[in-house]
Amino acid sequence: MKEKQYFTTGEFAKICEIEKHVLFYYDQIGLLQPAFVDENNYRYYSSYQYDTFTVISLLKNLGMPLQDIKLYLEQRSPSFFLSLLEEKAEDIQKQIEHLKKTYQYVAFMRRQTEDAVYSSKETIEIVFQPKTEILCSRSPDREDLLNFDMYTKEYTQFCAGNGLTREHHIGTILKRGTDGRLDPDLFAALYTVHFTQEEADRSETSVRTTMRSGKYLNVYHQGDYSTLPDAYRKVSDFIRENGIKPGRYVYEEYILTDAAVRNPEEYVTRIFMEIDD
Repeated sequence: MKEKQYFTTGEFAKICEIEKHVLFYYDQIGLLQPAFVDENNYRYYSSYQYDTFTVISLLKNLGMPLQDIKLYLEQRSPSFFLSLLEEKAEDIQKQIEHLKKTYQYVAFMRRQTEDAVYSSKETIEIVFQPKTEILCSRSPDREDLLNFDMYTKEYTQFCAGNGLTREHHIGTILKRGTDGRLDPDLFAALYTVHFTQEEADRSETSVRTTMRSGKYLNVYHQGDYSTLPDAYRKVSDFIRENGIKPGRYVYEEYILTDAAVRNPEEYVTRIFMEIDD
């Protein structure tokens, strides 16, 4: 570019890798006007204007409206440029963090879905679970349990109170009573494993705790949610027949839902139950 100082609209558009009409529009709104127009009304752009175009493209790609970009160019200075770059660097960092969370969620859901698709349904097995931090909608230790008519309200409050979105996979914690019995129609809390420290600190009602390490009973149940009591009866039979001492907490993860299948009979729920040694 240094060998040639001026370029026609077509030449400059080619250098910038855009269509000519973009330059015509930028000229029309006063964003990037030609360096000069000759007597035949041909527009010519200076090689120095490539840097200006680069800044316009950068700010546009970062979501800055063209009118705001124009105002910046009219008032630009080294200090203003530095301030703008710092602001946009913060915006980019936030976008990176958002994309990281989105990627983690997609990867998690992919693993979960693969497990649901390729696992043996209704087969109960013993697996090892490492210690895992979880964020709960309330303390799972509370003795007052909730019925599933209250699920939607609890879910909404949990998400709204912690800034959780569809990128946060939400599960349910069930708990045995002091008599050791488990009622699958009542739950202790909702939980997610995908959260940040900021999200954990955001709400006064949510509780950060852990899913303990150790052995768990694991089963993938296929069927709509009304059939889950059938799965728990099978788990209870397995526990009794094998002399297993169940732990206090049970975790339900809804893996194949309406997002992936049309028929509720194809839903897959993972039941994950603590085992006491």
